[in-house]
Amino acid sequence: MNKQKLIAYPLFSLLLGLPLTQVGAVELADAPLFSTVVVPGNLILALSVEYPTATTPGYSSSYATNSTYLGYFDPMKCYVYEYNSANPESSYFKPDSLASNKSCTSSTSKQLWSGNYLNWASMQTLDTFRWVLAGGYRSKDTTTDTILTKTYAWFNGLNPDKSISNAELIAGATPFTKAVVHTNTKIQALGTAMYIGSSVSNTVEDYNGQNHYVASKKQ
Repeated sequence: MNKQKLIAYPLFSLLLGLPLTQVGAVELADAPLFSTVVVPGNLILALSVEYPTATTPGYSSSYATNSTYLGYFDPMKCYVYEYNSANPESSYFKPDSLASNKSCTSSTSKQLWSGNYLNWASMQTLDTFRWVLAGGYRSKDTTTDTILTKTYAWFNGLNPDKSISNAELIAGATPFTKAVVHTNTKIQALGTAMYIGSSVSNTVEDYNGQNHYVASKKQ
């Protein structure tokens, strides 16, 4: 210990004795240095998004409100479904209100979806890449509207169905009431759609934002 101290003190004294000089700010180039054409700065990232990385689920754990699932939806907000009857595939979720502990309370007149749940149910790994780097894939981006669309899910066996078997969790995550004790979510082989089924029946039906107790809801 004494030998270490004897070595440290002279070094410390030497550093204190160095003259201090002020260094001016240096501007770093964000464009090619010797180009005769003015171009914006560019950045290329070599990301590992090959198969099967890009098609795997963003979240594989069981759903819980004490966990925050990040993604295209705000986990702290509730969403309503804007249904387009002329073109159902153009329907989308729209922010409506703040959630309470990442849970939403629906009524017959307003059916709410938890953004936290929608992220858990729909996000794939490629969605996470897109969200972090560019805010997500913009299938529509105008001065008035921006719509984000999830990654295309094809049949590859890497996106197993997800389920919740807790009536209280279901009521806070979806418009289903506590009478529904089980939900099953499916995105595999559905492209950019999502099916959410209850235990009420097995009938598949487009969700229009109002049909409260359909068996499967389509995003």
